[in-house]
Amino acid sequence: MDLYILAGVNTNGQLGTEDNINRPLFREVGHREIKVKPEEIKVTVGSTKDIIIALGNTFNLKTDIVKNVELALNNTNEKEADIIEIAGVNNDTIINMNKLNPNYRITGNKIGRVNVIAKTKEGYFKNIWVTVVDSEDSKAAAKVENGDGFTVTLKADGTIWTFGNTVGKNEPE
Repeated sequence: MDLYILAGVNTNGQLGTEDNINRPLFREVGHREIKVKPEEIKVTVGSTKDIIIALGNTFNLKTDIVKNVELALNNTNEKEADIIEIAGVNNDTIINMNKLNPNYRITGNKIGRVNVIAKTKEGYFKNIWVTVVDSEDSKAAAKVENGDGFTVTLKADGTIWTFGNTVGKNEPE
């Protein structure tokens, strides 16, 4: 990750920190990272959601998009979700992340949680988590895990149920 740090006389706002305070010590004012909009991605089974993935230079409250970046995406579970680049999207003239057009489409295939890893040739990467649910009202993807003599269940409403050796009975609690 590239870090952008600065120090110096700032009597006329020349450091770009939106104030006129001199900086005798170095201060981080920005860095480069892969950005995703929306940050939390939830899609229902059988539907699609368009998202934005881009490499950005973040300086204070301003985000500049890095141009001509090739992203490689690694989907860890295509059974649960597919992700494809949307053909024909051209964001070359846009420098503000909030004004970019969606450039990737996610399709929910099966209830669960998927990790999509976005990487650039320069070594920047980001884990993008996608939750595939059965309805828009679901808070989480239902999941069941078994242990040695017990079972733990995460229900779609976000509650956790357990039964077996963890509570000493066979009824969910």
